[in-house]
Amino acid sequence: CSCNPGTALVDTNICVYSECISTDGSTSKTICKGRGVCTEGTTGTGICRCDGSRYRTDKKSGQCFAKDCFGAHESILSEVCDGGGECNEDTKTCNCNSPDFQNLPGQNGCVHTNCVSSDSKLCSGFGACEKIDGSYRCLCASHYTLVKKDCVPTRCLGSGGLCNGGGECSGEGASANCSCRQGWASHGALCYPAACVSNGLICGGNGRCVFENGVTPTCVCNEGFSLTGDFVCGVPASSNKSSAGTTVAIVVVVLLVLAAAAGFLVWWFVIRPRKGGVLRERAPKSGPKLPKPQLSRNSSLTASMYSTAPLLSGSRQSSMVQL
Repeated sequence: CSCNPGTALVDTNICVYSECISTDGSTSKTICKGRGVCTEGTTGTGICRCDGSRYRTDKKSGQCFAKDCFGAHESILSEVCDGGGECNEDTKTCNCNSPDFQNLPGQNGCVHTNCVSSDSKLCSGFGACEKIDGSYRCLCASHYTLVKKDCVPTRCLGSGGLCNGGGECSGEGASANCSCRQGWASHGALCYPAACVSNGLICGGNGRCVFENGVTPTCVCNEGFSLTGDFVCGVPASSNKSSAGTTVAIVVVVLLVLAAAAGFLVWWFVIRPRKGGVLRERAPKSGPKLPKPQLSRNSSLTASMYSTAPLLSGSRQSSMVQL
């Protein structure tokens, strides 16, 4: 047989991807060490699909190795001995010959030092070591956060670190809490300097507790608040007075507006109609005009005589009026 590029002849009649061929240190060639079948990988090269009950595929070589020589992470594309050693097929253990890897008790494979937590465990026992962009680090489980090399319960993390530096975290995951040392007080799941905690509030509920110069606790107030006590952030007294004065002024203005509106309504619906009725009553009523007196010719003459006749001596004027 004449094999295509990228493949090689095994025995006398089988062309196999070169990545699937193993020599095991001898001149004889085997397919996947006799532990699986050769298939085409995603990159167009060969890769072994191993007998999953006893073997796993090495990402780097594409060959099948004993499962005990792989780390805990069950990825089908993991590296044998996590890329940090060689697998002893007889003992089914890893010889971690790289300075950046080590064996951990109870762990298969080799563990990169970036994934060895402060308690000498793999990611504190709550994560897996992953190789991302060529670097190893812990991938923590749910409700855990990576702090340096440790996977710690997220509930125990404050702005000042684990339990804010005032206690120890106990419990696991979402049920974890901090056990505080003397001089510290528990608030929620965390620890705070006891001086900063009053009536169940941190700095009166309007600030945060910090260590000045890393030694003395003090309260740093939020914007708009200031220290009204040693460890209490509240609204400044001047702001309270100003606020009270503003409130009174607003109330007075509202009352004046309401009074003006009420006065207008009374004038419009009560006083104005009454004034209109009085004016109508006082106005003179128009009636028939009296006829002008008409003087006849005789009456005119009589009036003339009356006005020019001399008074009789001894006669009474009143008798002259009655003609």
